[in-house]
Amino acid sequence: MVSFPLLPKRRGDRTFAPPFSPAHDVLLEIPAARQGRVRLQLSMPWRHEKGHIALVLEWAKLASLPGAMPLAKIIWSILKGGRQSHRTRRRGLKAYKLNIAPWFGTLYVPSADLPGVPRLDPANAVRWLAAGLDYANMMLIGRWWSHRNPNAWIYAMHQFIALLVGNELARTYLTGLPYVPSSFLQLHKAVPHFRSQIRACTTSARVTPARVTPHRLAMALVDAKFYGARPPLLNPYRTNETRWQRVMPAKKARRIRALIKKDRYVADWCARWRSLMVTCPRADYVFFKAPGDDDLAARVWRALYL
Repeated sequence: MVSFPLLPKRRGDRTFAPPFSPAHDVLLEIPAARQGRVRLQLSMPWRHEKGHIALVLEWAKLASLPGAMPLAKIIWSILKGGRQSHRTRRRGLKAYKLNIAPWFGTLYVPSADLPGVPRLDPANAVRWLAAGLDYANMMLIGRWWSHRNPNAWIYAMHQFIALLVGNELARTYLTGLPYVPSSFLQLHKAVPHFRSQIRACTTSARVTPARVTPHRLAMALVDAKFYGARPPLLNPYRTNETRWQRVMPAKKARRIRALIKKDRYVADWCARWRSLMVTCPRADYVFFKAPGDDDLAARVWRALYL
């Protein structure tokens, strides 16, 4: 039995390891180069014994991964001995070519692990494989822009959620004035700071200072949370309501609201963003300190662009 992960991590890759289960490991490795090869490492536990089988799936980064279930069934048939292996320079591994047109990939399995295939649970094997492939597909849906910051798309997707949450929060706060509930005390203390930011964004001294509207207060809240991660939304040239339509188009807002209604995970993230804005409105959010930032971003991206 070969230990997991099967292959050492490559330098410069972005890695993702979702918490599936202690027995079912998944490691997704995405190279920075557009012409690089994505690598998905998986482990599949034995049925009634302590042990597992490790495998690696590799394919071109620019190629779209096919459906998870058809590919999982092909991999399972290979593990059961349904295909001849090919030569590989990687010692101790057997290589199998995969082709679901127009996608091509290579499966690597340790020679020492193949005798343990009968110990796997056939009822769950395909499901485990499909779960790992689904995760990889979720994280590889065309969003790997040639941005100098590889996390830029994650920040952008979170910003859409934060803008909707901030707008609802700001509207609730402003319409309730002069009454301020105890849960809003920290936000209330921070509003003078945000008001000064909003008024500083007038284009000329002759222009009447900008009013604190729900949209502007929401943008100020989001600027505080995404300090250093995203360009500021409040600036001297775009502070009117048209700016809100630029950063949160109506079509995107409708799609995100529909996603929130049907996806409990996204709804929980909305509650998290609201709590952060209410309890520590001026503190910036630290990304990747806890798991889930990339998962939420992928769900939002799917809702907006697929």
